[in-house]
Amino acid sequence: MFHRYAPRSVLIAMLLLLAALPALAGGWAVVTLDELPTQVVAGQPLTIGFVVRQHGHRPMDGLTPRITASHAESNESINVTARQEGPVGHYVATLTFPSAGVWRWGIDAFTFEQPMPVLTVLATTTAANDATGAPVSAWPSLAISGRPLSVPLAAGVLGLIGTAGALVVSLRRRPRFAPALVLIAAAVSLAGFASAGNRPTLSAPEVAQPGPSALDQEARGQDLFLAKGCVVCHQHAAVAEARQALGSFSVGPVLTNLSADPEFLRRWLKNPVAIRPTTQMPTLGLSDQEIEALVAFLTAGRSQK
Repeated sequence: MFHRYAPRSVLIAMLLLLAALPALAGGWAVVTLDELPTQVVAGQPLTIGFVVRQHGHRPMDGLTPRITASHAESNESINVTARQEGPVGHYVATLTFPSAGVWRWGIDAFTFEQPMPVLTVLATTTAANDATGAPVSAWPSLAISGRPLSVPLAAGVLGLIGTAGALVVSLRRRPRFAPALVLIAAAVSLAGFASAGNRPTLSAPEVAQPGPSALDQEARGQDLFLAKGCVVCHQHAAVAEARQALGSFSVGPVLTNLSADPEFLRRWLKNPVAIRPTTQMPTLGLSDQEIEALVAFLTAGRSQK
């Protein structure tokens, strides 16, 4: 009986082994985006860079990561293959979103698609409506023949005309007050031109840029949680929908109700190995601004208690 089914059992075992080889050879990977995309405009190329780390640690070369994106309303989609460029395990790709709106996208290094933060793509006209910051005259203006003319300059012109008129009157009729009239008109003209030449200019009023609010920081931190690859190793209730493709897969603690001290988190995110040499978490090279945003996101639940 055993000998009858032995060849079939061996064949099934071999097929199962072959099916598992890709996973055994490559396992899984974490994609870490260089930086969050900003000011994405429809029809304009957007270049992104990212690092692929096998099991979240070793940068991997020789891959052909795929970037896919789909429009939330029209289901319009784009697909791009990244190319290797720069340090080991670093890839770049150029995406051009054909239309404005909300786009969902992700990067598949070789095992599963890692979700990225949702992008709001702007229309070309919207992006072009930024303030120019041109200088503004501190003097009020008059318009002559459709051209703006400041009050001091207008006074200078009128004074010059008055001087010429006074000279004509003086030469033709020679009244006693003519010299005084000429001097007054000349003085007005000189004063007007002098004021016009020295009039101050003001820069366009600068609008004070407030610092990011707590909600802004928390939202940015949530985007970074996806973009930097934290979502692959850790579960968090705030990104449960984006994480559906990963299922129950995780190798690190659930971070939904993290109670760690913010200062400890800053040092941990900056250089985890310096705090715990045996940790499995890699150093991602996060900027101070990125760390602050991630701390705001990870401690949001703590502040509400």
